[in-house]
Amino acid sequence: MKAKFVGKCSSCGRPISVGEEAHWRKGFGAWHPACPGPVERDNPPESAYRIVGSPNKDCQGWLPGEVILTPEFHRQRGAPEYLVVVEAKTTYVVEDGCLNRRTRTYEAVCRAAMPEEIEGAALRARRRATAEEENLTR
Repeated sequence: MKAKFVGKCSSCGRPISVGEEAHWRKGFGAWHPACPGPVERDNPPESAYRIVGSPNKDCQGWLPGEVILTPEFHRQRGAPEYLVVVEAKTTYVVEDGCLNRRTRTYEAVCRAAMPEEIEGAALRARRRATAEEENLTR
């Protein structure tokens, strides 16, 4: 189909222009025909990074599209400094048949961030920090 709106590929992060060929699925967003779609994301390519976290490690989980600093474990193994979250989920643990909302793990499938995504994330972080400083000085 042809894109009706300007958007960003949920797989590679590059822009999708109005009129450009694109695929779309509810819950996954739009992606370029050459990029991996939702079915392929269940078995991500070797270039994808799987990261995990838990509240015990000061992790609050991730959101799709978020630019994150790559965990040290992955950087030591050659991963880029910044990643973009493609998919994210939270899993709660069931103990003795009861859902324990305090015990959970976070998982994300990520790809390498492009330079413009890193710059945008840095700018947003600076704006947040400035806003927080202004709130503290009031």
